[in-house]
Amino acid sequence: MAAASATTRMRSVYYAYKRSCCFCLPSQVQYGTSILRRINSFPVCRSSSSTSSSSSTSSTSSSLSARQEALQRLHRVENEGAYVNRAAPSPSRQKHLTSSSSSLTPRDEAFVTNLVSGVTRWRRYLDFVVLAYYSGSKSRDKGKKNKNQPGDMDPVMLSVLRMGVFELVKLNQPPHVVNEYVELTKKNVNRNAGGLANYLLRAVAVATHDGTLPIPPSGEANSAEQVNALSILYSHPTWLVRRWTKRYGERATVELMEYFNEPPTHHSVRPSLRFAGETQRNSADATARAMASLAETCESLGVQTEPSRVLPGEFVRVTDNLQALVRSGIIGMNHGRRTDDDVVFSVQDEAQALVVAAALDPQPGERILDACAAPGGKTLFALNRLNGSGLLVALDRSSKRLKALTKVTRALGYDAPHFQSRAVDLTEWDGTVSGEKPVGQFDKVLLDAPCSGTGVLHRRADMRWRRVEDDVEGDLAYLQDALLDAAARHVRPGGLLVYSTCSLEPDENEERCASFVERSNGEFHLEPVPSGITNGAPIETLHPVPGVENCVFRSWPPQTGMDGAFAARLRRRSDAA
Repeated sequence: MAAASATTRMRSVYYAYKRSCCFCLPSQVQYGTSILRRINSFPVCRSSSSTSSSSSTSSTSSSLSARQEALQRLHRVENEGAYVNRAAPSPSRQKHLTSSSSSLTPRDEAFVTNLVSGVTRWRRYLDFVVLAYYSGSKSRDKGKKNKNQPGDMDPVMLSVLRMGVFELVKLNQPPHVVNEYVELTKKNVNRNAGGLANYLLRAVAVATHDGTLPIPPSGEANSAEQVNALSILYSHPTWLVRRWTKRYGERATVELMEYFNEPPTHHSVRPSLRFAGETQRNSADATARAMASLAETCESLGVQTEPSRVLPGEFVRVTDNLQALVRSGIIGMNHGRRTDDDVVFSVQDEAQALVVAAALDPQPGERILDACAAPGGKTLFALNRLNGSGLLVALDRSSKRLKALTKVTRALGYDAPHFQSRAVDLTEWDGTVSGEKPVGQFDKVLLDAPCSGTGVLHRRADMRWRRVEDDVEGDLAYLQDALLDAAARHVRPGGLLVYSTCSLEPDENEERCASFVERSNGEFHLEPVPSGITNGAPIETLHPVPGVENCVFRSWPPQTGMDGAFAARLRRRSDAA
């Protein structure tokens, strides 16, 4: 009887699929008939008693609420341009979606974060799988080719299916997770669409179990077919995979994409010490005490850590349970929160810190310009290195972001005459900050330029879908050249201009530096990155660029376990006018 009942239920699912408002090709109906036999063999979840049923209902309600929240956040990412890490939705903006009924537990929040970022990273591959079992084209004309574009499908329906496929294929969830997505579909699309979700996701569960998931057609190495296949399998834009395979080869490109498709394995945390005044400057002892305090806090909260491999005296790697530190108030995800009068802890990747420590190398008493300062991680680290002496001027186009940075620096005791800021476009800056008198030229200028961000795709799950090839080859390159020319005007004779990005693209890195040196007519030249300034870390860790040895550096993420980063030191001639 049980077997007959299961068969009846699965058959009703199949016919609900046929009756659904979505259209399908005749071949898919035939495929549905054959796969029905495989679906029938899959276990159907049953509750053994009223007690277990009650417990199951409670668990289902919690998990459904978490997935509802994930659906809302994905809607914001897909339709409102929200960043994945800032996609918590406002209820007033979600009138067409059912709201999650309650606040999430820490465990559910972690699940939602992983689900949203994972679905966003794997979006292209998930669409490929969905479209292998579904056609949304409404054209029934024999002469028209069905393009199987995901845009043909209701966007909420598509998001639900992406989530379900991700859990089944990438998180290896058991088939009964399909029930959650059937309910999610009924709540947010319509009841008929629930039949489609049930049929399609159970078909994916069968294929996952049998190892028969669809695979895109491949071709010869570096061919258009092979590039497209890799782009689908590893869920990256075709233009980016084409560039990488041409430059690094297929093996290195696959290694890079695999790294970017995994959630970050750690977050690096460092202290920003409070400046205690001219007569009581920060010291190595104060940094050591702050790091010891952080270690004690991590141990008490059950937060797992390991020493930094490149800046062990100033950074620690948090390998698990970072959210416990965030909830404790000891750190914030941007600049940290003020926990007492002495220290703020910040999250910053070590590759970005090495731009300051290895390339800029701030020394007490120097005058430094941070030309594109926000969000301010490099600014705060440079202030630590200046040790409360000299001057750091922070510029940024965004008054809102600069205001947030300035609030933190003032909380740490940094203000005039050692720190000043102004919201202004570098290309339009006249050299003044708070008065009419220009502040003069600087010993060092840091230009952390706007870029494509291809070095941080594992942390920015949505970044790969926000860029197009013209950004790298056109608009961004033009902007970077203009910013380099503007920054150069503020470097004193004999001074240093440091150009950095979080991009892996030579168009934004080496080529921009070479073009700038040529435009300067000998006034600027590349110089080697100094050794012995990374607290014992070998410069080789930074993956020197072939042909420009020791003059610029990159962090290659799969090799270093850090963000992708680039920096170059451009020295101005001492006799320049």
